[in-house]
Amino acid sequence: MRLLSVLVLLCILAGCSYIPKLDEVLPDKRTEYKKSEALPELEVPPDLTTAEGADAMSIPGEATLSEFKRQQAARDDPNGSQAIQTGGVIAQGGIVSPTSGANWLVVQGETTTVWASLGRYFIDQGYLLDLNDAELGVLDTDWSQPIRENGFIYRNKYKVFSEPGQTPSSLVLYITNSRQEQVFNTNGAEQWVDQGNNPAAEQQLAAELDVFFNGARPAPEPVVTYSPTASVASGDTRTAEIQQIGDGRELLNLPEEFSFAWRRTERVLESAGLVISSMNESEGIYSVTYYEGGKPEKKKGWMSKLKFWKGDESTGSEFQISLTGVGNRTELIVLDSSGNWDKSDQAASVLELIRSYYNRS
Repeated sequence: MRLLSVLVLLCILAGCSYIPKLDEVLPDKRTEYKKSEALPELEVPPDLTTAEGADAMSIPGEATLSEFKRQQAARDDPNGSQAIQTGGVIAQGGIVSPTSGANWLVVQGETTTVWASLGRYFIDQGYLLDLNDAELGVLDTDWSQPIRENGFIYRNKYKVFSEPGQTPSSLVLYITNSRQEQVFNTNGAEQWVDQGNNPAAEQQLAAELDVFFNGARPAPEPVVTYSPTASVASGDTRTAEIQQIGDGRELLNLPEEFSFAWRRTERVLESAGLVISSMNESEGIYSVTYYEGGKPEKKKGWMSKLKFWKGDESTGSEFQISLTGVGNRTELIVLDSSGNWDKSDQAASVLELIRSYYNRS
């Protein structure tokens, strides 16, 4: 046993003699490091240098750089000193507005106020709104009624989005257009074909909105559009009108007797995006929910997902729409959910919305 222990010890000592030294594994190269020289700094080739990023998100109205710089100079000059050189014109209040050939305009006011007026403008022009979000600064219209012109039938839709202007409480509104043309297949079925954007339509709308917000130029002639209800409306000039009756109260005078106005109002409320929860014809009451940004969609789009700070459900405001027959006409009043006369700004917006859709129904 003692002999075995001696043999094991001798084997261990013999094995240790084969372990390499630390200097052999990690040699000392400090002297070589001191002799090293720094390489020159890398230079970026001229054609790969990054462009100035201040205008990375600016959207030009034309494809050419000169046109973009012209429009940008007109937009960024709050005092209008560049108006002659850049093609801008001075509107009321010193606002620089574009001349013809631009698809943008500058307006004064808070976003919520401007967006409410913008929505009413499109509604009065006969458009339904797919999206009207003042918080994001985006408005999308639905397709217009078919327009007949020079033997062609087409329709338009518009998107308006904004960015802050160079002066306080100012916004720059950008306009894009989409157009479709109606064609017929070999079997006679109609089909709408995308035609891309129409710069002339964008520029015309920019000019019209410039007049609407800034009063810069005389209003253009209204565009005649084809509508299935045109033949019905052409023989009847009576319209629904809002009447102020004092103390901040207002009502909508409908030009039909109660039974006809009741049925017509139901269609109007649905077209205007007011969700009807109940109706009682004997009492003349519709209970509705009003969503300021438009009726919530069943499926959220990518634009809605940008608002990650919001909840998933849109909260609407509840109102009662009261109709009262007065001879051969009917009075329509917006009440709150408790049945009291609502004199709020939101109730006034609902009444204006009903008036606009009623006159187009």
